[in-house]
Amino acid sequence: MNPEEIAKRLMGVIARLSGLLKDENDRLSVPGRAKGLPEIVKEKETLSRVYEQQVEMLSNKELTAKISPDLRTRLAEAAISLGKLMEENRLKLQSKLDSTKTVLRIMADAAKEFRAASGGYGPSGAVGADARQARQAYQPPISLGVNREL
Repeated sequence: MNPEEIAKRLMGVIARLSGLLKDENDRLSVPGRAKGLPEIVKEKETLSRVYEQQVEMLSNKELTAKISPDLRTRLAEAAISLGKLMEENRLKLQSKLDSTKTVLRIMADAAKEFRAASGGYGPSGAVGADARQARQAYQPPISLGVNREL
């Protein structure tokens, strides 16, 4: 395969990868659980490997010199645009992960507080400070859900 064909193929990979990143970023911008992420992530991983292979093929300066200046310019611009989308994607994913960690930490702290308040033996010999509250549910109620997509 000649350098022009490799560059054109790389442009196609960048275009598809950019489209996937835009779609994923849009889905990550919506509060709650984003639908369809596993399929996007799977294709994104595959295209990322293809992208790396194509870039590796074009890393030789002698080969890139054989690519038309117009195509080299378009390729550079596409790569810069892809880099910006990747950074936006990284920030959105990090934000989702951080917010999930924060919610889990809040729930864990609430559980610790409840356990500390009800632990030990009271004056009547019952567990807890008050025998009537010894085996009560968490107040306020705590609900825990796990998002397996992130």
